[in-house]
Amino acid sequence: MNDTLPEATQKPTVKKSWSWILPVSALILVFFLSFSSMQDKGLPLHIQFELGHGIKKGDSLKYRGIIIGTVNNVSLSNDLKKVKVDILLKKKAKHIGRKGSLFWIVRPTLGLKGAKGLETIVGARYIAVRPANNSSLECFEFQGLENAPLQEIIEPDGLTLTLYCPQKRSLKPGTGIRYRQITVGVVLNVTLASNASSVEATLWISKKYKHLIRDNSKFWIESGLEVKAGIFSGLDVNFGSPETLIAGGIGFATPNDPGNPVKNQTRFKLNEKAKDSWLEWDPSLSASKK
Repeated sequence: MNDTLPEATQKPTVKKSWSWILPVSALILVFFLSFSSMQDKGLPLHIQFELGHGIKKGDSLKYRGIIIGTVNNVSLSNDLKKVKVDILLKKKAKHIGRKGSLFWIVRPTLGLKGAKGLETIVGARYIAVRPANNSSLECFEFQGLENAPLQEIIEPDGLTLTLYCPQKRSLKPGTGIRYRQITVGVVLNVTLASNASSVEATLWISKKYKHLIRDNSKFWIESGLEVKAGIFSGLDVNFGSPETLIAGGIGFATPNDPGNPVKNQTRFKLNEKAKDSWLEWDPSLSASKK
């Protein structure tokens, strides 16, 4: 009989370590905070302009006067022909990043509604946007406009005319059309005629003033500064309005015996300057009741 008793053996105790939980938790927290921060910052937009007009890092992207983004970087394109502007768009304004949105740099300009962007004379430039209409296509690369879109300038039911002249001279989109030095319209575009025989400018006249245009009206280029010299009269310098001194313009007059009202696309000759007799015309023209 074996009186030897079995001996108990003790297995080594495996201690579970929870020390890894803290660094992993910290890593997850950092990732979450970084992701949330990126989401809060918004979306990157990339816009190319022909000219920078003084835009710089830190300037704003605005819609209806509200800041919806910030310029993150401004640089030249590789071929040095474009200005690249990177914008960080706020998350709440992400609908701006749609195909068809229009961007332009706001700066002091003269137009039909008077001087615009005057706040940028002493303040910073900013970029304005006209959102796309009913577009669901996301887009983050845009070609910026050099001027505000025409929808920001013109109003419905105006009169559209065509002027023709031998040379382009100072004609350009945005040039004001003036009656007695009051701006009543604007040049929409300037192109060659279909047969290349002349330069054609498309004008838009405000509904409020289109009754002033008659089929015998005369148009001329306003340079803003006229200098006359004579042997006996000496030097005579005449200044136009401040607007024409800065941007030039087109003036027009209607005879005392006004002709018939005109329709859209009516063509007029653009004269180099006004005759003295045109400046003496003083017709009484009542606004249309239509």
